[in-house]
Amino acid sequence: MGTIFKSEHGEVWKSPHGYGTYTAGHMLCIDLAKEIERLRAEIERCHARLEIDHVFVVPQGASALTDLVREEVPYQQRLTMLDGITARDSEIAILEEQAEEYVSEIERLRAELQQYRKAAGHETDN
Repeated sequence: MGTIFKSEHGEVWKSPHGYGTYTAGHMLCIDLAKEIERLRAEIERCHARLEIDHVFVVPQGASALTDLVREEVPYQQRLTMLDGITARDSEIAILEEQAEEYVSEIERLRAELQQYRKAAGHETDN
């Protein structure tokens, strides 16, 4: 139905009947291999950016979190990991919820302070 890959050495396309090619075979294979390598490198770059290419673990027998060791994550396991962006967004949501609780507590304490001031005969809005 459309071109999948095109280079100076040939073209590969997909149709309802399967894959097809007009090619100077060997050179097209080399071009495809180079493109696959480029795409794999791009995937690795994206995985590093999402922080799913590694984890930090505490080695057995370590006494503190300062002994953390970086451990690479196999490619197939990365797809099931929580990425850095999702983790950040979750952390932001938690912090916003805590901020709302703090604002509510401040408002409650201000109202309580006003009641004490009123009871003590101080009618200020401070």
